[in-house]
Formats: sequence, C-alpha cells, structure tokens
Amino acid sequence: MAHPPEIFISSVGKRSAANFYDRYAMSARTNGSSSIVVGPKRVFAVDVAPTPGDMHGSPKVDQHERAPYSNMVRSFALQARLCRLCGCCFIKDFLAKPPRSPRIVWLHWYTLYAAACFAFYVWFEIDVVTRDAIELSDTHRLFTKSLLVLLHVVIIVKASGNFLTMALGCRKMLDFFTAAARFEKDMNVPSCKCCAQRHFFWYDLAGILTLAVYFVSYTVALLHQEQKVDRHGEEWTLREIVDRACSVFAAVLFFVYDSVNFIALRRTAEVLVVYVTHLKETIEDYTGDKTVPCDVEAAQKVQTIRLHLCTVQELKDSINGVLQISVVISSVGLLLVTCISLFTVITEGLQRTELWIAIGYSAFNSYEFLRLAQVSQSLSNGMAGSIITYTVILVQTSPDLEATAGCGPDTSLTTAALSI
Repeated sequence: MAHPPEIFISSVGKRSAANFYDRYAMSARTNGSSSIVVGPKRVFAVDVAPTPGDMHGSPKVDQHERAPYSNMVRSFALQARLCRLCGCCFIKDFLAKPPRSPRIVWLHWYTLYAAACFAFYVWFEIDVVTRDAIELSDTHRLFTKSLLVLLHVVIIVKASGNFLTMALGCRKMLDFFTAAARFEKDMNVPSCKCCAQRHFFWYDLAGILTLAVYFVSYTVALLHQEQKVDRHGEEWTLREIVDRACSVFAAVLFFVYDSVNFIALRRTAEVLVVYVTHLKETIEDYTGDKTVPCDVEAAQKVQTIRLHLCTVQELKDSINGVLQISVVISSVGLLLVTCISLFTVITEGLQRTELWIAIGYSAFNSYEFLRLAQVSQSLSNGMAGSIITYTVILVQTSPDLEATAGCGPDTSLTTAALSI
C-alpha cells in the first residue's frame, strides 16, 4: 500500500505542495495501488530563514527541548527535596539525569540520618505532651486536659504513619514514577524543558507560599508556647537557644511529615489529569482523521487507545495502593483535631497560643483535603469523558470497519479486538 511522502517546505511552497498531494492521491486511486481514503491536506512548514552568519539559509533547530525529567517527577521535585532533607525520601538520585537513574539504597548513611530525624521528632512531640502545661495529676478540668493529650497523640500517630508509608512504600513509589515516565514517552506527552519550568513554577510558588505561612505561624506559636523567655529582660542561656533551635527543626519535620501524603497524592493526581486530557485529545484527533486504510490498522489504533486508558487506571491504582492507608489515618486525625479544637474554643480549655496552633492546623489540613478532593474529582471526570469518547468511537467505527472489503480475511479477528 503506497503512502504519500511527508512534505517539508517553506511557507512559499504551500500551494504547490497541496497540488502535489492531490496529484499523488489521484494517481494512487487511478492505478488501484491501494484503498487509501484521502484525508485532510497536511503541510508542514519549516522556517528556513538564514541564521546569523549563514547567507544560504538552513533550518533552525527546534528550541523546545524535551525536559530531562518526566512531568510526574517534575511535579514532585520540590517536595522530594524537602522530604530528602527531612529524612523521609528513600529514593536515591530521584532527580538524577541519564545515564544515572533513581534507586533504593538501604545500606547508606541516609538511612541512619532518616532514623535520627524521625526519632528526634517523636521525642520532641512526647516532650511537648509531658510538659507542665498539661498535668493530668490535677483533676481540675480533667476531660479537657485529656483531650489535649489526645490531640498531641493524634498528631504524632498521623505524622508517624506518613513517615512509615514513605519508608515502606518507597519501592512502589519508584516503580510508579518509572512507569509514569515510560507512559509519557509512549504517548508522547508534551514535556518541554522551558514550558514545563514555567508550568510547574506557579504550582511550586503557590505551595511554597502556603506552607511558608503555615510554618511561620506554627513556629512562632510554638516558641511562644514554651514561655521560656525571661520576663525580667535577662539574656537567653545556651539551653534556651538550643531549645528554640530544636523547636524550629521539629516544626520543619512536623510540617513535612504531616503533609507529605496529601501533597504527593494531589500532585500525582494533577499529572494524571494531564495524561487523561492528552489521551482524550488523541482520541478526538483520531475521530476527526478520515484516513483509515483498513480495519486492521484501525482496530490496532483503537486497541492502543484502550491499553493507554488501562495504563492510566493502573497508575492511579498504584499510587492509591501506596498512600491510601496514610490518607485514611490523616482523614480520621483531621476530624478528631477539628472536633477537639472546636470543643476547646467553646469551653475555653486552651491557651490562646495553643488555640491558634490547633485552629491553624485544622484549617491547613482541611484546605489540603479539599484540594485533593477537587483534583480527584477532575481525574474521575476526565476518565469518564475519555471512556465515553472511546465508546462512541467503537460504536461509530465498528459497522464501517466490518463493511470494508480490502483488508483480507482478518475481519473476524478485528471485530473481536474492537469488542474487548
């Protein structure tokens, strides 16, 4: 079966190229060389303006270079750096460029560093629970004080669950990012180096501003809560300085451990929405393309689209399998913290600084939870739209393909493939 060659010309020769395409298609139909159906004219123009120092003119190299990272890896880049700093990202060389590749290495100094960070965080939170501000030995307002202890325990359990999820699920996380990068190459998902930087810059900036406001508020309230500043104007001692430094570092660990699951799941879901959108555009382009040489090729193309839809579904199930337990724990913890905060606001069972910490924590986590729900709904809508479009293609093309007579004896096989 003959196919017209691709034509790459300047804008001056577009008309002659179109005429050539018509003559080629007319000749193919007259000679009976194929059963090709002539589709829309596709003329590709290349800028042949002379480059500086070249008077003869030469094609310019495409300025849009493909990014060294996949969109999925790039969306997680900022958080990966923070997690690596705080000891909860066990994927070594996560942002490495080829020929280097990410890998899991347990026998490494980073494992000891991660264990030390986690142990320090747990020790600090337990120390906060057992401070003089919460004395269960005093039976006055015992129920309220018990709720405050429960509040800190819930926060410790939630952060610890997220840390263990990142540690035990790092292998599956690496497999997920590898499969996503392979899918982007197979589907040719746009991943321009310059455009991707601009695209993800605003997401990173919004995340940095949100987390910075929350972190600063939490740190200031935590430092004020300790109430170790001498009210008579005396200078700080070395121990007080160390205590404040430990408070700041513990706040960083808490902020990363506590939000790693929501942010990771939201970022990956946003990229999956991009995959589904690109796949839907591919399906729509196929619907508008009338160049269908035979039913076997059409069946293969439709089958490829179906497999790509299944791949997106597998990616979604993969990341859900890693983070679903921590998300459930975080959701229950968020509900408990919010209820305790509202109860203490009504009964005035918290000091002002503790109250602001609890309210800020509830507000921030509620915001992240709502954003995650919004992205999840967008992904569901995109998947549903792609499946509907795919089903419409099957309904519209199956009768036409079965009626095609120029494709040999594989019609039954093709019909079976379309019905999968």
